[in-house]
Amino acid sequence: MGVDAASEHNRALGVAFVRLDAGLIGEVDGSQHAEHIAPDRRRRLWLEQQDFRVLRCWNHEILQRMGAVQERTALALWPSPSQGEGTY
Repeated sequence: MGVDAASEHNRALGVAFVRLDAGLIGEVDGSQHAEHIAPDRRRRLWLEQQDFRVLRCWNHEILQRMGAVQERTALALWPSPSQGEGTY
């Protein structure tokens, strides 16, 4: 997919991946995020104000349904003409 999962941007933003050219940030959340809703929301709003879209997945989705996560990521990066911007 051309996604750099270990770049300086990822470390600075604390995210799983960043596609600057697509304005897409991927985040992987564990169960601890259910307890930190307000900080996550503030962070997401800040990222969106910087013109990023945030694609969020849970740990169990990565471990149990990697194909579905990859498909959702691909749709966010390259939406089909009939889907517009895609759903993420």
